[in-house]
Amino acid sequence: MTTRDHTNLGRAALGRAARLALLAGLAPALAAGGCGGETESETAVRDAAIVLTTGDGSGENAESMSEFRQARYTQAANGLSAHVGDDGFGSAAAVLSGLAHQGLGAEAFGKLVIDLGEVQRRLTVLRGSAGAWRTHRALSEAASTYDPQPRITSLDQLDATLRSDLEQAQRVSKLVNDQIAEFESRIAQAEASAAGERNVAGELQLESSTKPAAEAALMAERIREHTRRADRFEFEAQRVRTRADQLRPDAAEKSAHIERIGAQLALVEEARRGVATRTQASNRHHAEALQSAAQTRGDIVEQLDALERYIAGELETARSLTARELREASSAASRAGQATQDSASLVRASSAQRLGELHESVAAMHASVAAALEHMIEIGLDEDGAMARLAQTHRQSEADARDEATDAYADAAAALRRVRVRGETKDRLNELADRLEGIEPDPSPEDFGAEPDDGTGDEFTDEMSTDEGEGFPEDNTPEDEAP
Repeated sequence: MTTRDHTNLGRAALGRAARLALLAGLAPALAAGGCGGETESETAVRDAAIVLTTGDGSGENAESMSEFRQARYTQAANGLSAHVGDDGFGSAAAVLSGLAHQGLGAEAFGKLVIDLGEVQRRLTVLRGSAGAWRTHRALSEAASTYDPQPRITSLDQLDATLRSDLEQAQRVSKLVNDQIAEFESRIAQAEASAAGERNVAGELQLESSTKPAAEAALMAERIREHTRRADRFEFEAQRVRTRADQLRPDAAEKSAHIERIGAQLALVEEARRGVATRTQASNRHHAEALQSAAQTRGDIVEQLDALERYIAGELETARSLTARELREASSAASRAGQATQDSASLVRASSAQRLGELHESVAAMHASVAAALEHMIEIGLDEDGAMARLAQTHRQSEADARDEATDAYADAAAALRRVRVRGETKDRLNELADRLEGIEPDPSPEDFGAEPDDGTGDEFTDEMSTDEGEGFPEDNTPEDEAP
């Protein structure tokens, strides 16, 4: 079983439902104010709770939304840093600090997804260059003899391969474009629904202004409900728009890939005419093809160097930032005391799970880079062994990242098992822990830079927000007495 079987990979922001569910577990601590006015710790905790449950900046573009959320999480984390402790409001501050850092990790993960998509795009360019090099080599071999028949056979085979590649590329391009069209339809539907909800809320607002205070107060809840629905529809529209925007560079690259194949087919046709009419010019054609192959190989070496610099630079920066924030989230939550132990365990579990998803995404990226290098080695591009050494390095990095993912999932499972709940909720959390412990990271080189199709990424906290009263225990039963 892989993470993609049951969880959401690389979510762009911490789910509001998850925050609310976790804050529900802090209710006893948040309600337990001291005598004689609020202390600085109480004020910091209450302020952070408000910050973490406000809107996500719906209606703005993706970049400004991310900046808004990042500023909000940073504000909460900074406000809580001096108040984290193991008792009273310090314990609540520990959990909220964990949530804030988890949110910062989610924002960093969003940047990492973009960087992984850029690596995927560059690998597509590299594969295209390798295909062009293979074409030039085949053309040079076809022009190396005056006997036209071997050259014609080679060109026919190359033509069939390219046409097969073209058909495959066109099918893949259509799938991507169809998915973008589907997303755009979903965006329009969500925006229309949001507009409808806001219109209803506006009409109710106008109506309430003419009603007595008591009746207007009752109508206020309906207004808020329609407003929340509009917010959810707008958030869904923005979420789907982000996914569509992530696919557009891929669609453009696939279109360019089709054009490159078409250009290669044109070269094949040109070579075929040359074989038929200009046999005497075969030596010249041979030299030109070799020169093109050498130039293409030089381009490939430069592209590889640029790719490695990008991975070691921007991508590694985003990866390390994501990992640092997620680890800080777990570290902050681990400092919580008995009063908020369950909320802290959930924060630690979800942070560890997301850390596992991070490592699995990075492992998939290394696997894809290694596969591209191994393909280039197979077709004869590795003249000095450098590609083989680089492929081995990426395979080792893949293995290391997969091991880290496995460890992180195990940490998430262990944190889940520490949550003190009863009955069906406990069974569900144990089931989630079993699933996490059974994950065998299986990087997929085809989609390592893509966002998941569905899921909330908050199944831990969803389990703790049921309507049957099986969520957080209301008392502070010692752990050895918990079920």
